[in-house]
Amino acid sequence: MQKIDTIGIMGLGYVGLPLGLQFARSGVKVTGLDIDVLLEKLKHRGAEVGCHDPCVPVERPSREHAQWEGTKSVPWSETSIKGFDAVLISTADANVNYRELVEWSPLIIDTRNALAGLAVKPGQLWKA
Repeated sequence: MQKIDTIGIMGLGYVGLPLGLQFARSGVKVTGLDIDVLLEKLKHRGAEVGCHDPCVPVERPSREHAQWEGTKSVPWSETSIKGFDAVLISTADANVNYRELVEWSPLIIDTRNALAGLAVKPGQLWKA
């Protein structure tokens, strides 16, 4: 079994947040790829938090998320994705290039069947 030291979690809703918290508790470096009040919970527990949103390059001011104002979207790049031991998909988004994710990530945990129909390497995809 492959050891995971770092993980990027795409979407921090009812699936991604508890999984991120559990990974953090077990010593894995977690980066949450979402902007929400829930990120504070991960950050409070020592996770590195960020956001990848192709539609919002820089977080704008809002009353609900004042602490995130000015936060830049994590770049969707081979370098960024390859920096994670694993990527967890907890929300499927039409703006994400899942073909690139398959090319760049050594291990993908797909909780939303976002990679349906894409060819993956043996052992690369865990369906949850």
